[in-house]
Amino acid sequence: MNRAYRFAYLLLPTIIMTSSVEAKILSERNDLELEKTWNEEDPRFESTASLQARKDPIFIAGIKYSFDERDFVNRWGREYELTIPVSGDSGENQLIFDIEAAVEGNGFYNDGFECHKYYPQPGGMVLIGSGYPPDCHRMTVNPRNQFKFIVNIDVKCSGIPIGNESDDKNSLLSSQEVREIKETMERWISQGRYIFDSVIDRHRSINLIVDNELNTGGDCESLTVKISGRSGTTISKIDLDVTISERF
Repeated sequence: MNRAYRFAYLLLPTIIMTSSVEAKILSERNDLELEKTWNEEDPRFESTASLQARKDPIFIAGIKYSFDERDFVNRWGREYELTIPVSGDSGENQLIFDIEAAVEGNGFYNDGFECHKYYPQPGGMVLIGSGYPPDCHRMTVNPRNQFKFIVNIDVKCSGIPIGNESDDKNSLLSSQEVREIKETMERWISQGRYIFDSVIDRHRSINLIVDNELNTGGDCESLTVKISGRSGTTISKIDLDVTISERF
């Protein structure tokens, strides 16, 4: 191997193709409808108010306001963000925040798929784990046994931290599940199929709660709720309840 090729080879990292399931997740982007409609009823007189117009404020009055994934800005199913005007922070008393999110979505497992491609070099062939199907000289499947479903909720009011919580439904795949993934994907590859479905059920659900009591000094004017999927987790459904009251 001449010097130039040797130098290029040393600098070239081994590139392992992003798992096909990950690619599948990224391709299944839920471009949810973001256009809002006005709620014509006054939320101050509702026990549960569904505010679809972000210009409508929520009132600090112990009222429960409900939202779902359509009310959020959706960033490719990985992160949802909702910003709501808040009215009624006098700054004189403690505010009680009660926020609960029921979240559903798909977790992630690494199927261990690699597309190997040979590049001719002086003095022989060099195997580099790169390329994309069907442009592969050899394909291998070595599934990992870790399943991850992780969701985080972060709440701020006008930049003031209210609470941050994470929970997960992580688990270890059984040897039977790992074998099923490997055998199924190898069968698909032998059939010339390179866009893979999920072999096992990835759907999970989780509940996240943020409870806090603090004095925001009259500065709580805009509540921001961010719900994020971590480690490959994608989110498909959110039911969010928000209640802000004042301690007298």
